[in-house]
Amino acid sequence: MNKSISSVSSTRKRRGKTIGIVGSSKVDYNLAIPLITDIVKSYPQDTIFISGGALGVDKATRIVCEQLGREFIEYLPSSRSWEGFKTRNLLI
Repeated sequence: MNKSISSVSSTRKRRGKTIGIVGSSKVDYNLAIPLITDIVKSYPQDTIFISGGALGVDKATRIVCEQLGREFIEYLPSSRSWEGFKTRNLLI
């Protein structure tokens, strides 16, 4: 699920833990999938995973959560400027 910055308050009131998984966008996401699978499986089913929508680790996190049927929220930057990325990063 992609979230806009304006929808943050409703997300923070949801059940379960929220865990942010982020990392390099230059890493081959296929190489990250086994590690991220282990990480996601180590948390209870009601955990919500959050990432930033980039390639690499963020993409691998989305793929793993979709494959395992885990709740996933993707915060995309509001713009391609540093301010857009900074605002997104603070949400995660």
